[in-house]
Amino acid sequence: MVKRLRLKKLNNWTVQGALIIRLMVHFMSYNFATVFLLLVVYGIKGSLAAIADQPASAEPMTFWQQAVPVVICMLVMMPFMIRDLMNLTNRIAGPLLRFEILLKEFGKTGTLKAAVLRDVDLLTDYQKQFNDFVEALHALHPDTRPVRDTVPIETTTDTMAFRELL
Repeated sequence: MVKRLRLKKLNNWTVQGALIIRLMVHFMSYNFATVFLLLVVYGIKGSLAAIADQPASAEPMTFWQQAVPVVICMLVMMPFMIRDLMNLTNRIAGPLLRFEILLKEFGKTGTLKAAVLRDVDLLTDYQKQFNDFVEALHALHPDTRPVRDTVPIETTTDTMAFRELL
């Protein structure tokens, strides 16, 4: 089998665009924070030199002295970037896991349910295609229809009190 290179690099703007935009925002915010921190450090250094009546550049700074603000900025920004990217990738990995569970269940039981995703998930277009496939499959093979489709029920205080009675 011959492997062909995929010529189209941007296949789904909903998913790939969200990742690209988020990465650009992270890159820009990190660089702005680094520049701001460098300005603060050099401003403080200049102010201290003015107070001590010394020229601001009396001694050249070593590489490590100059790198300290960058390292501080990196350490401060990293948890926010990791948390945000985890939230974003969860919006992709969660639906994929849901589709995987539905397909494994179909392999075991022979019945296929429609996918229900959260509104914030990025693969809602795939959900629509998957559910259209499920409907077409049920129309062709009624035995693949679940005996009872479970629809998510909003939990209210009344339903919670009822469940506690049971």
